[in-house]
Amino acid sequence: MPGLDVYYAGDTCFADKAYREKGWLYRMTPRSRAFMQLEAAVFAKNSTTQIFAVSEQQVPIYQHYWHTQHDRFYILPPGISRKFQPAQSGLPYTELKRCSREKLGIATQTKLALLVGSGFKTKGVERALVALQYLQQQGMALQLIIIGEDKISTYIEKAKKLGVDTCVDFIGPKPNIEEYMWAADMLIHPAVRENTGNVIIEAMTAGLPVIASGICGYAHYVREAQAGTVLDEPFQQQQLNQAWLTMSTEENELMSKRGVEFGQTHQLYSRAEYAAELIEGCK
Repeated sequence: MPGLDVYYAGDTCFADKAYREKGWLYRMTPRSRAFMQLEAAVFAKNSTTQIFAVSEQQVPIYQHYWHTQHDRFYILPPGISRKFQPAQSGLPYTELKRCSREKLGIATQTKLALLVGSGFKTKGVERALVALQYLQQQGMALQLIIIGEDKISTYIEKAKKLGVDTCVDFIGPKPNIEEYMWAADMLIHPAVRENTGNVIIEAMTAGLPVIASGICGYAHYVREAQAGTVLDEPFQQQQLNQAWLTMSTEENELMSKRGVEFGQTHQLYSRAEYAAELIEGCK
């Protein structure tokens, strides 16, 4: 919108999508041209709008297309809930894991991976199913639970074709995701496109080692905390396969501990308060 004092950039750059993912005919449509004009009104060099970004990696992309001055960008903290922290349960971590599995009906010895997110194509569900097939071929006995909303029947068919339908459960959206995180052994997030990825940090603070695509805006938190593996871009299926195999066969207590400690010592929870302070300080 033209004339804004502050803009919250919660989505990806439209110009980048139009030029990198679409053809020239798409860019000539009235809709595309209108969106480009609106984005220019916020990000162009002659604009004075202050920009609140949720991901550091989006800044150079906007600057590439609009030459936006760097000092107009402010990076907001993630703003996740503290409910994912194991300490919120009041139980020791090992006891919390046992109780969560018992409550959810998950066997104690099951090696359990979690994938969370609606929009299965962008969240990389197909990539996860292919990796699951590889792990099965390596003789690994594990279970994958997928939480989120999409055309589940389509992906059940894909799982059947890959021969992994017996070790993957599509359970739809759930309000108690933290309980599944406490019950699981790892989070798999091989997203195709992800501006941020709150679930990555939520899982870390819950004590889950994480495998995430490098394209995710919040993947850098995994590196900083040393709480998992960040996959290279462009994506390579074999790298996901091997990372998942390694994480499934090794002890990951140190990664788990690092993620929990990172959640206790870093600014991850107060996006709204931080944004309010910035807005009040805008001239």
